[in-house]
Amino acid sequence: MEPGRYKNWQVPMTEEIEAWVEGRCTRAACAIPTRQVLSELYFLQTHLTLELGRIPLSVPEALCIADVQQNAILTLPVASQVALGLETSFGLAPGLLGKKWGIDESAILAKVRAAGPTADHALADATSAWWAAHGSRDRSGLRAVGLNIVDDETSWKA
Repeated sequence: MEPGRYKNWQVPMTEEIEAWVEGRCTRAACAIPTRQVLSELYFLQTHLTLELGRIPLSVPEALCIADVQQNAILTLPVASQVALGLETSFGLAPGLLGKKWGIDESAILAKVRAAGPTADHALADATSAWWAAHGSRDRSGLRAVGLNIVDDETSWKA
């Protein structure tokens, strides 16, 4: 696609979503609802990026999350998808992933839970992108998908 050109998509909307978009369009003084939809997508993209940046992770913590996620398929945005995955995995085999990755399971779970649902979804999206790209297991590979990789795994407290 040429720079500056947009791809046109047609998507079905429920009456509820249509009313929501039209209401946002009216309040934003936007005369064209499709432009409002584009603005909402930019808003979502920006917020996912910002929220992802609020979760500092060590390389082992990020790899543990990727280990739990186990695929490149991003599921529907379910609140706390990553937190629930970690909780389930840690509950099924307490200490196993902590030992494998050299992390504190309760600390990473607290960190992800405290981040909130938008950040959790951003983390699921980044992990999915990492799997899809066959990302490298180092700082640069994890940072390439937007993860906030820090040197000191204890630099952030939930």
